[in-house]
Amino acid sequence: GEAIIGHGFDQFMTGMKTALTGQHHLTATEQLLQKTGMSSNAASLTNDIISTCNPIGAAALIRNSELAVARAFRLRSMENQIIENLEIFLGKDSRLFKNIHGDLVIESKDGLRQFRMDLNHTSPHKNPHSHLIEYQLKKNKKYEIINERIYPIDVKPE
Repeated sequence: GEAIIGHGFDQFMTGMKTALTGQHHLTATEQLLQKTGMSSNAASLTNDIISTCNPIGAAALIRNSELAVARAFRLRSMENQIIENLEIFLGKDSRLFKNIHGDLVIESKDGLRQFRMDLNHTSPHKNPHSHLIEYQLKKNKKYEIINERIYPIDVKPE
């Protein structure tokens, strides 16, 4: 459930950022899909399918083009796999919130695993990216043991 809420929040925040700046911005979902090796167009299509596809739309696709349906389900399968992997990493009862910079954070119930999308505050890096972070608890203090930055495939890690 949190991944679906996160996707909706991602769409909303990216739309607001685009509206406020007048410049096109990729959603974090599109950026993550591109990180898996998906082309920009395929990532955009997958993002759109996730956002708008429903049983009625799927039925229309089936009537209009079997190829489009096959591609849509294949791309959706990749997105579902990404969501499932995040849910496994974060565990049940994860929570969704914005950090002090307004960036989306999904945190495990125990607070030891996080997925963070640095779209507003990318510092010290120059480009938007995401993080998968894992902490270890020692004497009631969290120590970072893994912090993996994820950049879209067409963005130079700076």
